[in-house]
Amino acid sequence: MYVVDEEWRRRYPRKMSGFIICLACSRKHEDECVMPDGTYVSGHILVTPVLVARGYPASRRDIDLCSHLLYIATQRAAVQNEPASGIAQGARDYLAALIDDDGFNPAVRARIEGAFAAAPRRR
Repeated sequence: MYVVDEEWRRRYPRKMSGFIICLACSRKHEDECVMPDGTYVSGHILVTPVLVARGYPASRRDIDLCSHLLYIATQRAAVQNEPASGIAQGARDYLAALIDDDGFNPAVRARIEGAFAAAPRRR
């Protein structure tokens, strides 16, 4: 699984409910970020600020959507690291079970509880 940035969601708003995607989905989309004249496509969202916030250098240049794969993780790790996306993508019951486990990591529990608090209620 990959965790992708906001540029993926901007380009595929009707197809994406979150930002955790599988390898097969990532391979279906090879859109370029840079036009032939060297400028970014209209509306492009740079990945650099997200990476800088995670400790990476600011010198990275976006080339195509592969530049917008923030990190790779197992499905479980991606859902626990990005619980808001996990909730939007159908992992609500899984995450609820985790926070009910008394032995679960308190920091991750707090992140998941925050995502539940911010998530819209099911209708």
